[in-house]
Amino acid sequence: MIRSLLYVAVVLLLGAAPASAQLRVFGPGGPAPAMRDAADRFEQQSGTKVEIVSGPTPQWIDRARREADLIYSGSDTMMTEFVRALPDLLHQSDGRLSRCPGG
Repeated sequence: MIRSLLYVAVVLLLGAAPASAQLRVFGPGGPAPAMRDAADRFEQQSGTKVEIVSGPTPQWIDRARREADLIYSGSDTMMTEFVRALPDLLHQSDGRLSRCPGG
């Protein structure tokens, strides 16, 4: 499951970042080491800097509301909670998540 989430995150990053840009990625601490590894590989291939902000949700959620380019989770249930907590940033339709228009 974590490997699948990482793959999705990397694919999204590859499609979302212009060269020399910076991406801000937020999520829980558990998958953070794997996300950092994926971010390092992405940076090497693309030249785009990736900042991983991780830990307990209350420590990063306010900053994510202002700055997040990507949010990852440790489980489907956790992502559902993120959708509820970040309605201006994320929305869910047809079982897929995407960034809200204008966000």
